[in-house]
Amino acid sequence: MLTDKSFNVLAIIEVDDSSHTSKRVKEADAKRDAFASEAGYPTIRINDKHSLQEIRKKLKAVA
Repeated sequence: MLTDKSFNVLAIIEVDDSSHTSKRVKEADAKRDAFASEAGYPTIRINDKHSLQEIRKKLKAVA
């Protein structure tokens, strides 16, 4: 979870490995993301191909 200084949840961070490329897992991820979004929490997906700069950019977009 990404929180502000008062520990209010801003987003959920999901770290994906290569197992998240299968159709079954992508569908499960999409359902989980939709559920979190409906509750007001966007999901930030990060994988091993993201550079530190890309990760920072994604985090700043919701912070």
